[in-house]
Amino acid sequence: MEIKKVVFVLPSIKTGGGNRVIIELSNQLIAKGIDVDVLYPYNSKDVNTFTVNEKVNFISIGQFKDSKLNKIKNLFTVFRYINKNYRNENIIFTDPIMSIFLPIVKNNNIFRFIQADDYRIFDDLLILKNKLFLNLYKFLTKISYNYNIEYLFNSKYSYDQFRTIVN
Repeated sequence: MEIKKVVFVLPSIKTGGGNRVIIELSNQLIAKGIDVDVLYPYNSKDVNTFTVNEKVNFISIGQFKDSKLNKIKNLFTVFRYINKNYRNENIIFTDPIMSIFLPIVKNNNIFRFIQADDYRIFDDLLILKNKLFLNLYKFLTKISYNYNIEYLFNSKYSYDQFRTIVN
């Protein structure tokens, strides 16, 4: 099967290591003649500072308002956008929280790109800030590891950590 388009779904486009990997992959795919869309909820005014091929199509979803409720709304608007606009494209999710909601995506070509130990990534509570949310996240992550989708790993370490949870 010839790949014509790849859609990356990110939580944001801010400058960071995980996004750097996606930008580099996007640039390489464009160089091979594959169209690339990068979708993200418009939940931040942050931008990336990486060199990006001008053919990479960045699509911000939703309206920016600095409220938690609006950020959640924008997140689910991304899923609605995907269901409306992508039927047969290869869709790659990179965010562990967004990946929990993959069953609502109506596409058979879904991939989850795991770049870290997703199960333990929030153990420091800097982002989730609450043990209840951490435990809920871990519970939902364990469930999400059993979704009928394809998985991609950026390292043997990420794969090994994933295997410790699913076995």
